Amino acid sequence: MALLEVRDLRLSFGGLKVLHDISFSVEKGAINSLIGPNGAGKTSLFNCLTGFYKPKDGSISLGGRPITGLPPHRITALGLARTFQNIRLFKEMSVLENAMSGQHCRSRHGIVSAILHLPSQRREEEVIRAVGMRWLDFVGIAEHAHRYAGGLSYGDQRRLELARALASTPELILLDEPAAGLNEREKLDLVHLIRRI
Repeated sequence: MALLEVRDLRLSFGGLKVLHDISFSVEKGAINSLIGPNGAGKTSLFNCLTGFYKPKDGSISLGGRPITGLPPHRITALGLARTFQNIRLFKEMSVLENAMSGQHCRSRHGIVSAILHLPSQRREEEVIRAVGMRWLDFVGIAEHAHRYAGGLSYGDQRRLELARALASTPELILLDEPAAGLNEREKLDLVHLIRRI
């Protein structure tokens, strides 16, 4: 069984057909590429897969479970993470806090536990902090953990976005134009990181 299965996906904005009868599958452990010119619908497809857009028709399943039309946080919790073409970080939060936010879908505690600072919530936060640090170390930016994310170089912001996606412990990661804006050295580093994943 394929890890990701997409069948007859359609998306329209008004009368404009953005995606028409898109079907494909992704096997566990595979590295696949989605290639096309600007405006071809690559990001729109990613937005459908991750719950940011609801397709007009078709089906999406992850590990045999239907995910079509689910909200993004539920899809992430089921094991599908992504990065964005245009970096989306919490720039006023620390690098570590951004990486920790990838675990939001795994947290068992809500706002009340956080306000009351219950012992079980504190223990969970320490685990989440350790997961965040592990992925910051993996992508090579752990030394910036306590800096504001907005103060990172563009290349390091891309690394942080990948660390946040990895922190969600996904089965599958979608990287939307991950090398956009990177210099040649950063692109080679990215290839190395992807191979290590």
